[in-house]
Amino acid sequence: MLRAAMRWWGRKAALGILASGVLSGVFPGAVAAETPSGAGGIPDSGPAAEAAARIQIVFDEIASITADETADPNAKRAALEHEISPLLDYPMLARSALGPLAQRFSREEYGEFSHEYARYVTDTLVRRFAAYPGKAGRVESASYDAERHLVHVVARGVATTSGHPALQRLRKLEPIRLELVLRERYGEWRIAGVTRGDVDVSRSFREQFAAVLERSDPAALIEQLRVKNREAEASNPFAEE
Repeated sequence: MLRAAMRWWGRKAALGILASGVLSGVFPGAVAAETPSGAGGIPDSGPAAEAAARIQIVFDEIASITADETADPNAKRAALEHEISPLLDYPMLARSALGPLAQRFSREEYGEFSHEYARYVTDTLVRRFAAYPGKAGRVESASYDAERHLVHVVARGVATTSGHPALQRLRKLEPIRLELVLRERYGEWRIAGVTRGDVDVSRSFREQFAAVLERSDPAALIEQLRVKNREAEASNPFAEE
């Protein structure tokens, strides 16, 4: 039963995680309606301008990495991880993904879960970016919530589905809308939440983890994540046909 639940979770997670990259607007109190998306563009200066610039720089760097057909596959993967990891607020993303379920974890278990979840999220994003070489997301607007010290960024990802880009062009599909919530951590703006289209990624993960924990315990969930990460580590998307 547990293995079947995890297979279901894996399929759902692959669809729920962000298109050009990254992960969901469940940061406490950061409701999209309070910071209107798509309004006002990008400020010339201030926190919103800084956060928007950081996101766009990473988008562009990732496109450059994935477009390089001469680079070694392992080097490309490492370079992509190097760009993605500093952009994500892993502790907040892990907390959001568990929600109240975190109460079932001991301190040690929560630490292990956060580590494995970070590995899983990073690898998922690497594979998503690798599927669309040379394609960059674009930041459309950004606004600063001074009360909560958060930046709300609206961007367009590079894809709407997991299908081949040529198929998407035939269907005339628009790039997926991304709503990113960023907070300042260790002096840099990091993504603490992502909504992809209409899907709140953290809430989606929370539902999937809850389905697993109904049949098992935190240790089993952590082990399943660990196994998935080992399998992913042995498979480089840049080395696959």
